[in-house]
Amino acid sequence: MKWILAVLGAALAASPVLAQQQKPGSKPSTTTLRKCVDEQGVTQYYDKNPPPGCKDREITEMNTKGVPKKTISAPPTEEQRKAQAEDAARKAEDEKRQKDQARKDKALLDTYTTEREIDLARDRNLQAVESAIQSTEVRLKSAKARNAQFSQQSEGLARQGKPLPEGLKEDTAASQKDVERLQQELEIKNRERDTIRARYEADKQRFRELKGKSDAFQQELSGQKPAAAPAK
Repeated sequence: MKWILAVLGAALAASPVLAQQQKPGSKPSTTTLRKCVDEQGVTQYYDKNPPPGCKDREITEMNTKGVPKKTISAPPTEEQRKAQAEDAARKAEDEKRQKDQARKDKALLDTYTTEREIDLARDRNLQAVESAIQSTEVRLKSAKARNAQFSQQSEGLARQGKPLPEGLKEDTAASQKDVERLQQELEIKNRERDTIRARYEADKQRFRELKGKSDAFQQELSGQKPAAAPAK
């Protein structure tokens, strides 16, 4: 404790402002004394201009009696600034996600009143896709039949040792391309159908959750006990 008072005394004495204000009969000093601990662990005191060792360090402000008044945190490091920026970006993304979800929830509740309505909307959207799938399957079956016919002709001529006509080669290649193209179309349409089903199923699950929360809230307002879940 004695050495702290000695350091404070030296700092006060070294300050012209403080020395002038501490003359006999003068008013009590109102100058703020500051200190920091530099990288070497040495405590440095000053009243106005901070020494180089106090740069980017935590600062403690004290009155002339050495009583701490407040602490000024050290400025963040580059890593800390980067972490703060990443944290702020995550929070902004979370807020955006929550707003988007709230908007979707409102639209869901405004569009449907029962789960049956969601099923009907799903079926309406599936009609066009199902029709396209059926049409593509018919065309694919026909293309495979043509390709098989051309392939049989080519194999028969090959067994007889006869050369393949250029027209047959072209027809075989074209029919094979038709088969591959229609198979790709069928895969795309099947994925589209699965996507529609999954989307409406997710909507129905979310609708059920929102309606459950809404019903429970209404029951709570009316003082009723929440209804028991139906037995499976």
